[in-house]
Amino acid sequence: MRYTDERGFTVVELVVVSSLMILITGLLLVNTQSTRGRLALERSLHQVALDVTRAHELALRSQAYTCASGSITGYGLAVDLANPGSYIVFAECNGTNSYEQGSDGIIETVSLSKGVVISQTLPSPEWSIVFLPPDPQVFLKPGNPVQVQLSLIVQQDPSFIRTIVINSRGIADIQ
Repeated sequence: MRYTDERGFTVVELVVVSSLMILITGLLLVNTQSTRGRLALERSLHQVALDVTRAHELALRSQAYTCASGSITGYGLAVDLANPGSYIVFAECNGTNSYEQGSDGIIETVSLSKGVVISQTLPSPEWSIVFLPPDPQVFLKPGNPVQVQLSLIVQQDPSFIRTIVINSRGIADIQ
C-alpha cells in the first residue's frame, strides 16, 4: 500500500521539476550570451558599411569642413589595428588622399559594439579609403590595392568572425 497525500506534491516531483527548470534556465542563458555576441558583431559590421557610405555621401555633397591647416579635398574612413575597438571618419585636409594623424580632421571616432574588435586588416595593419568629389574618385591606401578588408570578431568567442570587403569603387560587401 502506498501513501499519497492529495493536497500536495511529493519530494521526487518537486526535485524533478526544479531540475528541469534549472536546466532550461542554464540553456537559455548560454544561448542569450551567444546571441548577444552575434548581434553585436552584425551591428558593428553594418555600422562600418554605413560609415563608408557616409564618407562617400559627404564627399559627393562637398560638405563644408574647416581644416586646422590646409583645405578640405574629401572625406574618408581610416582603420588602425593599434586601436582595434574603433575606426575614424575623417576630412582629408592635406591632399595626400590618405589619413594622416594630426593634419586631417577627425569627424568622428566610431567605437565598435561592446565586445567586438577588429582582428585583422588587409592589405596592412592600417588603411584608409578617401572619397574626392565630384565623381567621386576613390583612393585606397596604402598602395592603392584593388580592395581592403576588415575582419571583426567577438572577443568572448573568437569563432564568431565576419569580414567586410571594400572595393576600389568604395562599395562595402559584408561576407
